[in-house]
Amino acid sequence: MNMTTLKQTLTYRITQTVVTLMLAAASLLLSQSSAIGQTTPKPTPTPPPPADDPLLRVNLPPVTVNAQKEPAEIQTLPVSVTAISAETIEQAGLRTVTEGAMFAPNTVFTEFTARKLSNARFRGIGSSPGNPAITTYLDGVPQLNANSSSVEFIDVEQVEFVRGPQSALFGRNALGGVINILSRKPSLKKWNGGVIAPFGNFSSGDVRTSASGPLITDKLAASFGFGYTRRDGFTTNDVNGKDIDSRSATFGKAQLFWKPNARWEARGVFSGERARDGDYSLSDLEGLRAQPFHAFRTIEGFTHRNISAQTVQVEYTGSKFDFSSTTGFLHWDTDDLTDLDYTSLALVTRSNAEKDFQFTEEARFSSAKGAPIVLSPTAAQPLTGIDGHLTPILSVAGGPMSGSVTDATSADFRFGATIWPTATFLCALDGAPLAPCAALYSTADLAAGPHTLQVQAWNGQLHTPVSTVDWTVAPVVQLSQSDPPPPEPSRPVR
Repeated sequence: MNMTTLKQTLTYRITQTVVTLMLAAASLLLSQSSAIGQTTPKPTPTPPPPADDPLLRVNLPPVTVNAQKEPAEIQTLPVSVTAISAETIEQAGLRTVTEGAMFAPNTVFTEFTARKLSNARFRGIGSSPGNPAITTYLDGVPQLNANSSSVEFIDVEQVEFVRGPQSALFGRNALGGVINILSRKPSLKKWNGGVIAPFGNFSSGDVRTSASGPLITDKLAASFGFGYTRRDGFTTNDVNGKDIDSRSATFGKAQLFWKPNARWEARGVFSGERARDGDYSLSDLEGLRAQPFHAFRTIEGFTHRNISAQTVQVEYTGSKFDFSSTTGFLHWDTDDLTDLDYTSLALVTRSNAEKDFQFTEEARFSSAKGAPIVLSPTAAQPLTGIDGHLTPILSVAGGPMSGSVTDATSADFRFGATIWPTATFLCALDGAPLAPCAALYSTADLAAGPHTLQVQAWNGQLHTPVSTVDWTVAPVVQLSQSDPPPPEPSRPVR
């Protein structure tokens, strides 16, 4: 078929298709016109009224962190914190805190090949091995040397990157921020466990297994976890053809969790790690530019590290006060050997051995969350209260109030925020949604029964935790018309 015949055939087929479509459209219009002429037109349905709030709102599950040494919802804290959950750690395959930093903004780690030199940087503020400005806390125990801070993840519940100065709560070594690593508590209900074994190039392999369950249901539980990880190095030694910066480590963790009753609980965490990493992949810049990932080593160096840590946590939650204690014992030692002349001759070498023992103890007493310390008849706040907490209700039905009130069908509530003089308030009566309200909030003609008022302060950027006050209105007893009137008291006759 030549080109002329092909064009004619295409033109015929296109024309035939267009004509067919036009006929079908005309037939459809005629049928609709006939139907309209024979039937009564239906009224146009009225569109539903617009919703009060046209925005699509999605409620995310609350995230609880320990960024200020006690559990709190992340949205209520005046700090910049990123929390990485156990689910994210598992799904993303995170194995160390260095890898978790990719989920936290303004966070980066600098590493010198071996894991013992892993230094965090928040917002440009870094940390040195012996005097860090960013301190890592493992189950409440500070790692005051970088040699023990970067450990392999196993049975980790959550990792928190708290950016910005935290020295008021964590001391001088928290000028840049804090990293909280929290272990998963053993299960008091049933046994569970798992095994993961990823692998990849550079002969990398990883095996981690853990199990957790009750020894005495709802009373005593235990968990065990072990792992091994390794990979070849990325840098080749041109002297012998071997890699320089390999990594290898064996690690484990065991926990014992005791909860004798609802108020007391105690936990012991025992962990250890044996790392056998290669040498630092250092070389001169000119040689690296000419041949990246290549170096000269006449001596095969190494970086060895051993860590042993024991932590004991005790918590008591009372009706009047709370108590918690964290006791930490930490042993670590390192042994390094590296070639520093960057040539094929053994001119300069460095050998370094370090070890340390660290003991820490932190005991905290605070008023119970539901029983604040009363400072005056009209003001009270928790002993461990932080800036932004609401001062309690000043008056109910004209009188001072502490706790709850009975038989008040009308009440006046006056609010104040301790450090936010110009704060606005959100109120909710009897389960209604929080809505803006005045600092003087009044109720009237309340029905008999229990009532609840929730209050929250807002300074334009931050919310305080919700404060709640409960009271009960007693029913009013009235006589009906069918009931006889009460007899009048008799009067003596004179």
